[in-house]
Amino acid sequence: MIYMKEIVLKVAEKIGRGIVTEEEVKRVCRRVLFEFGMCPYEAIEEICRALLKEPVILSTFYSDRLEINGVTYYSIHGANLKKEEIEEAYRECVKSRRFLDVLEIMEKIVDNFFYDYSVREGVVREYTGRKKYGVFFTLLEDLYGDIHTHAKFACQYNGEYAVAVPTESTPNPFIRFFKQYSELVNFSGIKVWVIDVERESIDPFIGYPRDPNLLSRFRNPRLATKVESLWRVNVKEVD
Repeated sequence: MIYMKEIVLKVAEKIGRGIVTEEEVKRVCRRVLFEFGMCPYEAIEEICRALLKEPVILSTFYSDRLEINGVTYYSIHGANLKKEEIEEAYRECVKSRRFLDVLEIMEKIVDNFFYDYSVREGVVREYTGRKKYGVFFTLLEDLYGDIHTHAKFACQYNGEYAVAVPTESTPNPFIRFFKQYSELVNFSGIKVWVIDVERESIDPFIGYPRDPNLLSRFRNPRLATKVESLWRVNVKEVD
């Protein structure tokens, strides 16, 4: 049995500094809950309360609240904070806001993609119809750190498991990811799909669903094939 204390400790360990924002905690919570195999959304709020608002489990953790340039931070009581820690906390806050601001829209876009499937909400969103799919929403940068956990988890869906990430400002992060992890992703049966929030569309980056009825619902149905054929030649150019 997994106790909340273990999860809270893991979230704090993954953050790894004496100052944090609620936005970062929520983003990291999703990753840790996935790692522990727990999927209910309610656990995210419970962990946030335990770490930031009602720090009972770890009474010295993030119990001080401070405002800096309009951003609310939580810090360890009495911690001697370094400038670098505050700057990193701010960068992670911006990154987390970028993800959290589009998460609900991403979920709706994928819900529409699986419009004739039933949906079960959670950190891993499940769609059941002609086949059963699991979809996890994250940032491509976080997928780098969690890829081996996803590789282990994917077997539960018999190859029908997708990680959905939002678009990036340039293609370079995707090229780097393909260079490093395409073989592991393909071997594990993971699919990586890219969601364009502005166009409200999905493109297959790596891997296709086995349900042929879903293929036409991608904006560019054959993109993953083009990526594999073209980028295998060119990925060496990107470090």
